[in-house]
Amino acid sequence: MKIFNVQPIRINEYIYNEEYLAESQPPGRYESGFGFTGEKIEGLNTLFVKFNIQYYVEHAVDDENIITPNGPNSWNMHVSISIGEEEFISYNSSCEFNFESEGFNADVISLTDFLVGYHAQANLFFSQHAHKSLIEIEKDTDGELNLRTSAIAAIENLRANNMYEF
Repeated sequence: MKIFNVQPIRINEYIYNEEYLAESQPPGRYESGFGFTGEKIEGLNTLFVKFNIQYYVEHAVDDENIITPNGPNSWNMHVSISIGEEEFISYNSSCEFNFESEGFNADVISLTDFLVGYHAQANLFFSQHAHKSLIEIEKDTDGELNLRTSAIAAIENLRANNMYEF
């Protein structure tokens, strides 16, 4: 795939709730991935790429703590605690570029190379601004190994929108 007119990666949202750092040790719910949308703009094929990370941690909240007298030296105590998910980290970024198809195998290789660079920039951002374990979590979830699969998903998205000829 011939990729040109690449726009810089924009960080659309970055939330880091340090107050949940203590709860950020596993288990937590972690999701990351790329999303793709293709459009024809001014006669050029354009691919919009998004990369998102959501990391939620379990957080205990005291719902109720009620003490009622039951007699002169006796009390009833009712305690209610709920466990919920709180957003520890949220990261949303995007970029776009124009492209020309060169054949399925060549396009998968080009897109995978592009996604490797995109993913490397996200990891650089995390190493400078985020909780260090986020990079380790992304590696543990095979983030880098799924880039070829993501490239194929992008091509399938283009096919579904009649923007891919091979």
